[in-house]
Amino acid sequence: MAQLTRVGLEKDSVPPWELARQSAKFADMNAIAEHLREFEGLTVRNYGTTEVGLGDLSATCPRLSITSIPDTPELVPQLSTRRKLAMLAIGALAVLGAVFWSGWALVSGALAIASLALKQPPPPGVPLSPLDAMWDKFRAEPKLNQVRALVLGPWNGESEEGIERTLDHLIRAAGQLTGLRAIHLGDITAAECEIFWIQLGDLTPLLEAYPKLEVLIVRGTGGLRFEHLAHTHLRKLVIQTGGLKASTINDLATARLPALTDLELWLGEASRGFDASVRDLRQIWRPGHFTSLKALALRHSVIADDVAEALLPDSAALRGLQRLDLSDGMLSDRGAVALFNNPAVRCLDTLDVRQHRLSEAWVDQLKSMPVTVDVSTRLNPRSTDLNIELASGE
Repeated sequence: MAQLTRVGLEKDSVPPWELARQSAKFADMNAIAEHLREFEGLTVRNYGTTEVGLGDLSATCPRLSITSIPDTPELVPQLSTRRKLAMLAIGALAVLGAVFWSGWALVSGALAIASLALKQPPPPGVPLSPLDAMWDKFRAEPKLNQVRALVLGPWNGESEEGIERTLDHLIRAAGQLTGLRAIHLGDITAAECEIFWIQLGDLTPLLEAYPKLEVLIVRGTGGLRFEHLAHTHLRKLVIQTGGLKASTINDLATARLPALTDLELWLGEASRGFDASVRDLRQIWRPGHFTSLKALALRHSVIADDVAEALLPDSAALRGLQRLDLSDGMLSDRGAVALFNNPAVRCLDTLDVRQHRLSEAWVDQLKSMPVTVDVSTRLNPRSTDLNIELASGE
């Protein structure tokens, strides 16, 4: 088939765009406004420490989050007598220091007493934190083996503090959650914590603890790794991030996931951590890697045009794909040319480029392809980042 030249790329051929401010702007592409209501066909139900049981697990899945825990006295660790005395001593020393100004000795003594008090372990039977109390109650539930899907919301008051303790609880519960097949890690809204501040870690130990897990959805940016990952049952992996790191992509490039059919990556932008190259990304869809892949999504990308062009020379390796998703990024006519001329794209069932920056000419060109193409929502082509406005008239 003859290669088409670019349509509508020259400055003079682009129709004038009205740049007046819209009354409603698109929010940041990576901003998540609401918690999950449904996950893997199940209604998401908040699990709090004062609720009774897990509910109907044939129709619901629990969501564990410290934001759903009521502020009740029994969840707040009580200060031991030793700590109370230490606090009184610190107060007394502070008063003496203020009155007599006896120098740094009093200050040093106060700091020493405070250090001893803080190092004291909590009394037996007192929860270390609301998070620990919630997990203790959850692990005591009699029907954990019937839990098919699990959603994890904020794991502490400041989700950028890290996920280590939550992962530890989840891994220790693996012997009870024998029916678990899907995990959504990080159901956190932008109001609770921006996606690029959510700190994660190496998730390989989690997947090793759940060898029959089929679906993993991860939201967050910091520290995300999949080192030496090998998993025989995982069929769907979604990584929602403000800026995907090259180290994470390289982990995926060496991962052994023979059952993987659905891979979705939010690439993001450099200001939020994205530091990978197109060369890094090409390792994911190289021939012989992820041989079962049927759906590939490379979304929320400032380099969407480069990604589209990188897919063209690898068209033979993409022949098995049924769905390609480059939505919510900065796809322009340059990327549309590459997609139109890619033989593998013409063999797809669905091409999704929603929220694009295409000219009307190239919207029509893509719609003429013999596949189902979603070109809804045209954005202002002069916008230079993912925090964008609608194009005039949309």
